[in-house]
Amino acid sequence: MINTLWKNQKDAFIFLLKVGFIYASWRILKYFGENTPGFLFGWWEKLYAFGAHALAKSSAYVLRILGYKVYHYKRIVIPEGYPGVEIADLCVGIPSIYIFTGLILAFGNNWRDRVWFIPMGWFFIYAVNVFRVLSLLFVQMYYERFFNFAHTYLYVAITYSLIFLLLVIWMEKFAYRPK
Repeated sequence: MINTLWKNQKDAFIFLLKVGFIYASWRILKYFGENTPGFLFGWWEKLYAFGAHALAKSSAYVLRILGYKVYHYKRIVIPEGYPGVEIADLCVGIPSIYIFTGLILAFGNNWRDRVWFIPMGWFFIYAVNVFRVLSLLFVQMYYERFFNFAHTYLYVAITYSLIFLLLVIWMEKFAYRPK
């Protein structure tokens, strides 16, 4: 009984250490990325610019399919007749992708499923972010008074809940395979 309790506490402690390490490593990268010009030979800025441009382009594409006249330039998406949105670095999803990838790599013994689960998770996070940008544009167009609430609270909660659900699926269904 005591051995089982100790093992459970030890496993929980190791779990918290791994999560803490992944988060701390992200914060260190983020600090240097934001405070060191040319960090990682300029790839830091390029990654964020590429991600923001891709989200803007994908969002504009979907709006065009839905029949809206829309303009986009780099990180900005502007439906005709509305102010539009600019996709900031915090909204690109890179922190989510980094922490998601770190958690998948840190937990489990199933390397075979990591090969497809990590890229699938990246695509999922990207799709959620496109949905988030589109949703914010629709809120701005049709329910403008709710824009700040939706941007600051609602979509952040939805986005991170969906990513958390993806992690739960990994840990419950794929992380550990019998040896």
